[in-house]
Amino acid sequence: MIFTNTIKLTLANFGISWRLVLYKAIAVIIALALGVALVFPAIEPINAALETDGIYDKLAQLWRNEANKSVVVLITEFYNYVLWPLLEVIYAYTEGFWIRVAGLILLISLLYFLLNLSDLSVTDSVNGYMSSLTSYSFTGGFIRTLNKSARYSGVKTLFTLPYDFIVVAIAFLILGAVNTWAGGLIPFLTVIFLCVAISLRITLLSLFAPTLLFGKDKSNGQASGQSASGQGGSTQGGESTSGLGAFKESKSESDGEVLGSIATTQELKQESADATSALEVVASSFVTLFSSRARNLFFRIWFAAFNMMIVLFFINYMGTFFMGLGLIITIPATLLMLHVFNLVIYYTIYQKKFYTDPNNVTTTYKVV
Repeated sequence: MIFTNTIKLTLANFGISWRLVLYKAIAVIIALALGVALVFPAIEPINAALETDGIYDKLAQLWRNEANKSVVVLITEFYNYVLWPLLEVIYAYTEGFWIRVAGLILLISLLYFLLNLSDLSVTDSVNGYMSSLTSYSFTGGFIRTLNKSARYSGVKTLFTLPYDFIVVAIAFLILGAVNTWAGGLIPFLTVIFLCVAISLRITLLSLFAPTLLFGKDKSNGQASGQSASGQGGSTQGGESTSGLGAFKESKSESDGEVLGSIATTQELKQESADATSALEVVASSFVTLFSSRARNLFFRIWFAAFNMMIVLFFINYMGTFFMGLGLIITIPATLLMLHVFNLVIYYTIYQKKFYTDPNNVTTTYKVV
């Protein structure tokens, strides 16, 4: 159910993805501009050595001939003729080597920080649709959540940067076996490893952004709050059913109290007073994932994230055909789907109802 609802909500909110891609592109341009001004001059000797040794030419030749070679051959040639010569050139310049490494790490950290700044704005926008079919401005949300986003991005970067470094290092070690008897399996094993590692990272951080924005649920799994504006569908036993105006029928005649309704964005935001710092929230998110409420769901959520990563790898690989034109659709969809997935997990663990479309409301008590 998590993966299915993630796909539905991604399609329903696809318009956000273009603004998200635009912001990511601006963040990359800013980081590269600072890198050119501050970091790249320090590594210019290495760049000159790479040109002298013809490594750039080998990489360009490899790219030009990629259509006529198998994936195994491409990986083998990249490993032998590009990666190892590159490492040898870098190690040859030991003078000031660690200063260059520190500068590169700072640049990558800045890039991570800038890329993560948009997470809360996307989360807030998608949650508006899920909770009350409300459309929130991405730019307005970015400005409104900038203070929280800075703290969120700093903490997330501290976790994801070393994690990603370890994952990439292990992936290269796996690729190192491409020259052995198991060379034909190496691309497959590398993709599986990356899917497992990235899906674990997604699962561990899945509650961070929603909890920082909306707080921890206090209702022990009972969805409560005010009725969503507009018309919605009824829910029975955790499965979505169609029906316009179903929530109007749950109003009490005496005082207008709404029973079993959707948790709205406003109600969730009122609970965020407990989120006094991003560090406390991320720690709280980890605790929640392994709490009695979510313990039985953790591995199923991880499995759902793994399935999502397999699908994303496949559609982005298919997007590389026809001169990469398919990536115009697959990359925005991928970026948005990761945020939608986090919100669906948040609603799942706290058993809150949400819209998947204007006529259907779902409670994702079933993970798969």
